[in-house]
Amino acid sequence: MAFLGARRLRCVFAVGLMGLAPCAAAAAESVPLEDTVKAAYIYKFAPFVTWPTHPAAGAPFTICSIGTDRVSVLLPQVTAGQRVDERPIQIRALAEGEPPADCAILYIASSVAAGGVLDAVHGKPILTVTSLEGQHGIVQLVTVEHHVSFDIDAKLAAEDGLTISSKLLGLARTVTRPAVPPS
Repeated sequence: MAFLGARRLRCVFAVGLMGLAPCAAAAAESVPLEDTVKAAYIYKFAPFVTWPTHPAAGAPFTICSIGTDRVSVLLPQVTAGQRVDERPIQIRALAEGEPPADCAILYIASSVAAGGVLDAVHGKPILTVTSLEGQHGIVQLVTVEHHVSFDIDAKLAAEDGLTISSKLLGLARTVTRPAVPPS
């Protein structure tokens, strides 16, 4: 019973980030809250990233995932009815080797060896998100003592043509910054 109480307490603190629905779903399905928070973070990063191209008005904001883990399974549920800059969010599951055409964000599940996928999208304006230690996208989701945080590789983001807001960089646990050329 104490575990259930702790879960509800953590949901109360997560409400500001995600709203009540994901917490209720996590409690009802016994999904670790950390996975629900990670899934919500993925789409919550979008307003803090600037992509070099602008899609046509009304085009969906596409978040792709490759591989399967609890976070990728929760993405459609957590993003249901959500929008990014007035654009509806579309979740698309990719098969390994399928090109991430039209993906603004690519979540690489812990079931996938991320190295090849990251190499394939390097240089493309796609925000890559991983959660497996040792496999770093632009954003790496981390859990430390049941608290979800994230690391950002701003150098890699710049190489891929993305600009990450200083507000988001300030919330990151660690930030890898581009080298500053000597003056």
